[in-house]
Amino acid sequence: MNNISEVNHEGWKLVVNHETILVQKDGEHRIYDLNDIQDTLHNDEYVTLKKDDGGFYQVKFEEDNFLVIDEFDNEDEFVGSIGSHVFGEDDEPKKDFRSWTTHELADYLVDNELYEDIETALNSDRCDLLSECEDCEEEK
Repeated sequence: MNNISEVNHEGWKLVVNHETILVQKDGEHRIYDLNDIQDTLHNDEYVTLKKDDGGFYQVKFEEDNFLVIDEFDNEDEFVGSIGSHVFGEDDEPKKDFRSWTTHELADYLVDNELYEDIETALNSDRCDLLSECEDCEEEK
């Protein structure tokens, strides 16, 4: 279906058609199914998506990559929240195991059930512990 509009605001991108919106920020995207979108109005961090029944959806681009989508009726009364999401939150930084102490490495491997107890893990070579931690993290 053809897009109604595309909004770009401070790193955010919103693509709107009559039934869905696509929101992108920092390489992550989410799609929301909405109905009867007829028009859009962009004002700073707010985007109003007008519906054919007189109601509207309000998309707000908040600080710290936080997105909020609410629905309002034809009398501007709040109907409910459609969704919210923090972009980039799922991108957990890669662990730097080389900066960890040997005890921290052993503890991590015991927690992930690669060793039965801390003593057995601590009897292993540090290079082996590093390699096992990295392998364990890749499998997650």
